[in-house]
Amino acid sequence: MVSFDQVLIFKKDIMERFGLYLHFHDGCGGQYFSFDEPAGDRAGEIAAYFAEKGFKAAFSEDLTILTLRD
Repeated sequence: MVSFDQVLIFKKDIMERFGLYLHFHDGCGGQYFSFDEPAGDRAGEIAAYFAEKGFKAAFSEDLTILTLRD
């Protein structure tokens, strides 16, 4: 589970480092993130960023949805 404080940091960092706007979704089905455009070649770097924070990043096939596991 990701705290709202962490989400704010992630959103800021992802925009600054990768130029992608990160959306956060939190509902009955769980938490996930999405991008306006596919992460593309940046997906590996984004996964490494989250690994540094203690999370394993899993991307959807089209690289627009991101889920985190700790």
